[in-house]
Amino acid sequence: MTRTENRCIDGESFDVVIVGGGPVGAALCGKLGARNVRVLLLEQGDSHVVDARMHHVNIRTMEVLRS
Repeated sequence: MTRTENRCIDGESFDVVIVGGGPVGAALCGKLGARNVRVLLLEQGDSHVVDARMHHVNIRTMEVLRS
């Protein structure tokens, strides 16, 4: 697999671009960032979310987030 670099505003480069900041996108962003991968997370909304969007976390999800 060939590794390519994605360019963004101000000439900053990223290894991975994730589209969507839902549960999967946010978890993937956190996991990759913890491994020193330069990640850009793109979200459709133009402001922060005031209320929680996730109402339930199952056991397997918690295991993944803790690892």
